[in-house]
Amino acid sequence: DVNSFQCSCGAVLKTCPYFVKIAEIFGRNKLPFAPNDVGPGYRLVDSARINQYLTESLPYIRCTGIEKFRDWVLRHTPGFANKIEQNNRANVLFMQSAVALAGARVFVDADKSPYRLRYLRRLPEINLHPLYLVRDPRGVVTTFMENRGWSAALAMKVWIKEQLDILRVLQEFPGFIRVCYEDLCEDVDGTLARIHRFAGVTPQPFSGDFQAVEHHILGNSMRLDRIG
Repeated sequence: DVNSFQCSCGAVLKTCPYFVKIAEIFGRNKLPFAPNDVGPGYRLVDSARINQYLTESLPYIRCTGIEKFRDWVLRHTPGFANKIEQNNRANVLFMQSAVALAGARVFVDADKSPYRLRYLRRLPEINLHPLYLVRDPRGVVTTFMENRGWSAALAMKVWIKEQLDILRVLQEFPGFIRVCYEDLCEDVDGTLARIHRFAGVTPQPFSGDFQAVEHHILGNSMRLDRIG
């Protein structure tokens, strides 16, 4: 709800200065934008289940060749092709706008799905550097059990499937790096330096206070924590 959901800056989404600026930029470029539907996700239809089959993994099938053939068909089907092109423009515009507003050179895109990499790779404006952030499965399983009420067996099955899909897609990107979440927690500056060098920027140590810089994060409730 844009009238009550808070951005990490403390403002509700409807009045967050950052997302208001982004919305204005999208409006000038005749692209739809809403702070609770930012646009860069590749959604070709309203149904989440059907859209998964169109843009992500196919049910019971893990075959890169079949997925790429499906993607080719969609890119050459008029209705879907227009929607994909609109999503392409939204991705580029959002990243360019965010980088410009931050005075930065690199945009870090945290995505739960690997399949969007295939779309972004086709965009000449974007130079991709895939980073595979993986967390100890025991932590992930515990979270699924607590937040979703799943059994340990189901949570582990889902985690394994997700990792297999990620690794299969990453085979198409030989230059990716793997970063363990636990390494980031244990050696923050050392792991960040490795990430920074991979992204082509000068390593910067963590100040210890993430509130010291402007940020506008959506999603997990931890974005509202006031501790460093």
